[in-house]
This record gives sequence, structure tokens and C-alpha cells, in this order.
Amino acid sequence: MMKFAKSLLTMIRGTKKEYTDLEMETDERLLHVPHQMSRSCDKLHEEKYFHGFMRDEEVDIILSSLDEGWFLLRLVVYYDGPRYVLSVRGLNSVHNLMINRTKVSRLYWLSTFAFDSIQEMVKFYWESDYSINIDNHGENITVELKNPVLYLGYEVHHDQVDLDKHLGEGAFGDVFKGSLEISLYRGTRVAAVKTQKNAATNYQEMYNFLREADYTKLFRHPNVVRFYGLARSRDPYMIVLEFCAGGTLESLIIRKPVPVAMKIRFLNQAAVGIEYLHSVGICHGYLFL
Repeated sequence: MMKFAKSLLTMIRGTKKEYTDLEMETDERLLHVPHQMSRSCDKLHEEKYFHGFMRDEEVDIILSSLDEGWFLLRLVVYYDGPRYVLSVRGLNSVHNLMINRTKVSRLYWLSTFAFDSIQEMVKFYWESDYSINIDNHGENITVELKNPVLYLGYEVHHDQVDLDKHLGEGAFGDVFKGSLEISLYRGTRVAAVKTQKNAATNYQEMYNFLREADYTKLFRHPNVVRFYGLARSRDPYMIVLEFCAGGTLESLIIRKPVPVAMKIRFLNQAAVGIEYLHSVGICHGYLFL
């Protein structure tokens, strides 16, 4: 790895240029790493270390439990719109490094080197012995990329989800009956899919949507709808849940007469489910009796 890094630095010394980052008052001198020196996927959302929009709380929980050098790439909402952030487990804490882009040549950079794509930048630091050194308001931060956090157990690919029948609207977007492809051997599973609307413009709604997924994935109770997965690497963001084929309780009661004993059973099951949610600190916002 060291031999590779030294030979790469020798080749790119002649490409040193002066660039101005969008948020810098003074020019930054960067070394442009040639495009052909890195191998990467054509699309960023296909990289297994890219997790789309993630909340800080989720990232802290994941990386704090790992050793130094573990990293992931994500999106965050910044004052000027969505920005890419490289979150890395340092020696004693988690560091969230905002990825910059030069104004003229549109190159991506963190410290010394500039790249044509984010994929190339991650590959370079991951495969070489170079550390990322950043001056954070007078504090020098040095991190290394050693191990990527790949797809988490509750994340699913968009290609695994098929949307079929539109069922209605939820708090954040449309709800569909669809299917989730589990694996080649396990086949598919019928599912209810909640999609997030206006993800590109309504960042507060997106944050709430992801927070709902963070909570829902923890639930384990027979009277609470099961969580199957979250697709968030690109639009539309989707929460995949257990599909309840019987429809709503309201529609069932309207369709045909329901014996009192069955109504009592329904109420008991709902109460047990709500009691469980309260026990884990969740207050259901839409209850009608």
C-alpha cells in the first residue's frame, strides 16, 4: 500500500493547481488525483458504504460501537441544501467531515487532494496509507479510512421493492401495497410501503420520516406491525412494513356486523400493542376510539 501511495504522489505532483472552495475566503492549494487512478462504481448510490440521509444520532450509535478507522458516507441537511459527509470513527470520538467542492473545476476534497468524484476520494484514502488531516477551528483532526460500514441489516435496495396498489396517504407520504425481494432462495414478501413525499425540498419531513424508521425498526411485538426495511440511498425514501391484508378495523366494522365478543378482542389487542409502545417510550399520535 505504501509503495502504491508513493508512486501515486510522484505521478500527480505535476498536476498541482490552485482552487477556491465555495466556503473559503482564501485559495486552497490542492493536488488533483487523476481520474484513471481510482476504481469505483459509476453511481454513488450503488456504493455499499453510502447510506443516503442519516440522522446524527443513528451515526453516533453505529460508529461509537466500532474501532478506530470505521467509516460511512451519508447525506445531511446543511443551510445551503444537502451535503455529503464522511463520518469516521476516530481514536476517541466520531468525526463528521463535510466534503467540499471547488468552485471552478468542481472537484471534491477534504484536505490536500482533490478528486473528480466522491467515490474516487473514498477509494484513495481507503486503499492508500494517507490520513485525512483537517484543521477544525484550530483543532487538528487526523483520521484514517480502514473499514467501511456496509449496508446495515435493516437497509434494503430500491431494486428489492416493487410498488403495486396505492392504498392511501400517511403522515409523510403515500402508502402502497407492494413486495419486498428477500433473496434469490427465500423469494419475495408482500409488504406495505410508506414513501416520503417532497424529500428534495422538505427536509424537516424527511428528518421525521427517518426518525420514524429508527423507532419502528426496534419494535418487536405481535400486536405491532413489523418493520422489514428502509430504502434511503435515493428518491423516493421508503419504509417497508408488514402488510395487513384485512384492511383497517373501521372498514371491517362497516362492511359487516361484528359480534361484541370480537370487538372486545380487537380492543384488547390494540390496547396491548399501545401498552407495549408506551413501555418503550413511544406515544402513538393517531388514535380514534
